[in-house]
Amino acid sequence: MSRKSVLTIGAFLLLVLGIYMIYFGTTKNMIPPTVTGAGFIIIAAVFWKL
Repeated sequence: MSRKSVLTIGAFLLLVLGIYMIYFGTTKNMIPPTVTGAGFIIIAAVFWKL
């Protein structure tokens, strides 16, 4: 696998995990999972651009 495909797969997985964590945090009214989910989405965006 090339570096580009590994980063793309990693970005997709982080994006899915980030969306799930934001959903989980908002439905249970917990701040830490929501903030972590937002951080995962930011990291996924960085990986996508590399």
